[in-house]
Amino acid sequence: MKFKSKVDWWMWGIFWAFTASTIFVSYAAVFEKVNAVAAWVCVVALWLGELLLMIPTFAVTYYLLREEGLFVRCGLFRQCIRYGRILSVKETKSPLASLALSLDRIEIKYWTERGTMGEAMISPRHKDEFMRLLNELRMASVPEHPRHSHKRG
Repeated sequence: MKFKSKVDWWMWGIFWAFTASTIFVSYAAVFEKVNAVAAWVCVVALWLGELLLMIPTFAVTYYLLREEGLFVRCGLFRQCIRYGRILSVKETKSPLASLALSLDRIEIKYWTERGTMGEAMISPRHKDEFMRLLNELRMASVPEHPRHSHKRG
């Protein structure tokens, strides 16, 4: 099942402020006849940031509950967390950097492939339904720890 990310108003503010500054700097460089290489490097960097980071993040942030695990997509970033490796799921308002576009978040602690503890914070729109389904899938899976899941031979 697919859940789109909830987006807080202040995230839209960041998006539009970045877009406006990109347009303003581009306008100044083109119409003010700026010949400085640094100005053009700035224009190119801003447009690359807009096209490669900002737009994909807002257009393509969602969470999929698949048969094999939780699939997280946030712009260009992807992550899959197997249900059997999830240790805890709880609500949080943590402002730390994450794959979420809202502070109304879910914190997921899990075992990574390397056997260390990982953490993902996500912000699905229908948080209660998402948590219910995730916990059902998690409880139905076989718990696994990566250090013990390798075959010996």
